[in-house]
Amino acid sequence: MHKKRCSYGENMNIAICEDHKEEALWLKKQIEYWSLQKGLQTNTTLFENAAQFWFHYEPEKSFDVLLLDVEMPGENGILLARKLRERHDDIPVIFVTGADEYISEGYDVQAVHYLLKPVNKDKLAECLNRVYEKMKDKEPFVLLNTSSGTIKLLQKDILKIESFSGYCIYTALQGEYRVNISLKDALNALQKENFSYSHRGILVNLQHVEAITHEQVILTGKNTALVSRRQYSSLNKAFIDFYNGGRPW
Repeated sequence: MHKKRCSYGENMNIAICEDHKEEALWLKKQIEYWSLQKGLQTNTTLFENAAQFWFHYEPEKSFDVLLLDVEMPGENGILLARKLRERHDDIPVIFVTGADEYISEGYDVQAVHYLLKPVNKDKLAECLNRVYEKMKDKEPFVLLNTSSGTIKLLQKDILKIESFSGYCIYTALQGEYRVNISLKDALNALQKENFSYSHRGILVNLQHVEAITHEQVILTGKNTALVSRRQYSSLNKAFIDFYNGGRPW
């Protein structure tokens, strides 16, 4: 899976790329109103142009939706969206512009919608609802390249990942999978807030943790994982924070 996005149903990370500050702030205000009505938390980041967007762009921390002005100084919105697709970034794009001549190009990059200025707040809400509903239908997964082929594994089904010399063992509800990958790369493919180290070479899925002792973690299905003295406190805190924060998949 190329992207790791928000913990679905709880929070949305939204980007606005708009060179007119007043319009960008108006969009941000409408997003905040929409999120309040939905009972969601949104984090909205403003970018004045494409160059600023690319300066802060990190594929592994991509946004859940991008509101993108088409006509901007320098690289316009259409080119920015094309570059995102060339990088296999599937971020939903909502174009915002004062001209309708780019509509066909907008659909070429699989835009969610094309909003004409002045933007109708109800139309904007409809677009955000569409993105949110699609996000709820998706569950984060990883693709595992095993000796028997490539396997799609839902992250919520992973119990633990153990690192050995040159490979990792994924223990999941469906069984075990050996993958030639480092533990660091394995973690980078996951929603990090749902996993924590129990030992230097072991990651556990907090959703499947039933109990923690100073020696081991008790996981779903009587599975266990070692706990190191060094990791005990941070693991215990992560476990408590996870459930106090109410972070369901």
